[in-house]
Amino acid sequence: MELVVILLIFLVGAICGGAVALTVLCHKSIGSLIIDTSDPDGPYLFLELYHDQSIAKLSHETFVMVKVNMANYIPHE
Repeated sequence: MELVVILLIFLVGAICGGAVALTVLCHKSIGSLIIDTSDPDGPYLFLELYHDQSIAKLSHETFVMVKVNMANYIPHE
């Protein structure tokens, strides 16, 4: 019985910790890294910043977090 209670407490803690970690990490993203693979010359990368970010603000950071968006902008016919 004690083992079941310990496992239940562990699972509840792991779920709560995962939810907090996802919430914190999602809010630290500065924008999106768009990878366009539709051009035959090779993939092109675009950095799309959120409205509250600026280049001057980013130049002082040692690392940043972005969301990756794979997109094909040139249609193949």
